[in-house]
Amino acid sequence: MLQEKEIRRVGGTRVIPINVRIIAATHNNLLHKMKEGLFREDLYYRLHVLSLTIPPLRYRRTDIPLLIHHFISKSKTWTHIHPEAMKLLIEYEWLGNIRELKGVIEYLLTVCDENEVKAKDVEYRLSSQKEEHTLHEIENESVDLIELQENHALLETIKQCNDTGKAASRKWITQHLKGFTLTEQQVRNRLDVLEEREYIIKRRGRAGTKITEKGLHYLYHLKTKQHLINP
Repeated sequence: MLQEKEIRRVGGTRVIPINVRIIAATHNNLLHKMKEGLFREDLYYRLHVLSLTIPPLRYRRTDIPLLIHHFISKSKTWTHIHPEAMKLLIEYEWLGNIRELKGVIEYLLTVCDENEVKAKDVEYRLSSQKEEHTLHEIENESVDLIELQENHALLETIKQCNDTGKAASRKWITQHLKGFTLTEQQVRNRLDVLEEREYIIKRRGRAGTKITEKGLHYLYHLKTKQHLINP
C-alpha cells in the first residue's frame, strides 16, 4: 500500500487505487531498532520520507501554561491555577509528555476544592508521578543483573563525589568504584549509557560528571528495591 498506493480487499480480485497520506509517530529510535533487527528495514525507509522531530515537553516549558489552559477550557470547569502551583507544573520533567500533563490536569480538576489548584495539590500528585516513573523504569529496564548492579555502583560513586561539591572525573570514578573492577574505557562506555538515559550530565575536562535529579530518583529506588539488585 505504501509503495504501490493500491489495495485489494480480503477475498477480492479487484485492485483499488488509493490516495492517502500516512502520518506515523513514535518515541522509539527506529534507526537503532532497524539496526538491531527489531524493525523492518523496508518499512523504515518507506515511512522515513519527511521526518519531524518534536522535542519532549520538558524542553518546551513555555508551552505548558498554554496546554494547561487548553485542557481546563475543554473540561468546561472554571478553575484557577495558583501561581506557585503553575510554577511546579512548569518545572516538572513530564517524562510522559502531553499525555501525562493531560492526565494530571484532569486529576487536579476532579479533586481540588474551591475552584483553585494549590501548590500542595500539585506537589502531592507529582510526587506520586515521579515514583511511578522510576519504578516502571527499574522493573522494565532492558538490562541484565550485572548491568543493573554496575549502574547502582556508578551512580552511588558519582553522588559521593558530588556531595563534596565536586564533579566526578572518569579517573576518579574508576579508582573509587566499589565492587567492580572496570577500566577507564569501560567506565566511559557505562557513563555514555547513563547520560543517554538522563541519569547523569557529562562535561569535558575538569567540569566532570554530575548526577541529575532523575538519576537521584533512580538511585533511591534502586536502593529501596534491593531484590532487583541482589536477588
